[in-house]
Amino acid sequence: MDRNLRAFMAIADEKTLTGAAQRIGLAQPSLTKRLAQLEHFYDCALFKRLPRGMALTAEGERLYHRAKRIEGEYLLAREEIEATRSAQINQLRIGAGPLFHLRYLAPSFAKTRQKHPHLGMELIAASNVTTFPMLLEGKLDLILGAIDQPLIDDAIHIERLTLVTHGVVVRADDPLCDKGALKIDDLLGRQWITYSENADIKDMLEDYFTRNGQVKPDIAIRSSSFATAMQLVALGGFTMTAPKQLDYVLKKDGLRVLSTQDPIFHLPAGAYIRRSALLYPAVRNFIEDVKDTIESDNR
Repeated sequence: MDRNLRAFMAIADEKTLTGAAQRIGLAQPSLTKRLAQLEHFYDCALFKRLPRGMALTAEGERLYHRAKRIEGEYLLAREEIEATRSAQINQLRIGAGPLFHLRYLAPSFAKTRQKHPHLGMELIAASNVTTFPMLLEGKLDLILGAIDQPLIDDAIHIERLTLVTHGVVVRADDPLCDKGALKIDDLLGRQWITYSENADIKDMLEDYFTRNGQVKPDIAIRSSSFATAMQLVALGGFTMTAPKQLDYVLKKDGLRVLSTQDPIFHLPAGAYIRRSALLYPAVRNFIEDVKDTIESDNR
């Protein structure tokens, strides 16, 4: 990448000349000179000098947006060149939301490792909120979770793998477990927990109540930890939503995921994959193994 652009991006990210100079290993006078050259080239100020740092001007914001795309293209080119020079990837870096890391990844990992015993695997068990930026920055090869965004970058391939239907999570001894598919009346007066890493869940739960002619539910707790939310339901007094596919897993913890007559909501789920990663046979095999695991689960 152009040295002046690299300096500009470092200042934009660090918001101080001192921090930017340390980040790219450049003396501060040289960094200031590169910024001056860039501002001369564009004939405008790219930063506002503040008492405690620097902030992008409107022109600087536009340049930063384009510079990030340029940086992404450089990174993608490097990844693709490395992939064409070597058909083997040594470490597969994966991000996965609760459904995938609790239900599908262990058997998928095992299948892929049998085919590629050399392959190391790293899992970041977190939602798209955490893993998306890492994917775009090239820190992850793929993420598995809700397909909740359109094509976000030319470097990313989207592959839909399943449709997720959310049910109601309760303790296994809850009287609701003796009913069939639940009606809205069965869910009135309950205290709810929502998984805050997926902001849509709160809105979709509230929409479920309002479209069934009820006031909004009592959302008592919002938790970014799926495990903590499950523990709270297990203690009693709380209810939450989760994919029906997790019923098999949560039974072991004394919980059930119950269906509703009117589905709370559906979400497509699958993989966001860096296109450069798809050049590796091991990555393509892993995606096929996840598909096989999901299909086996649905039988």
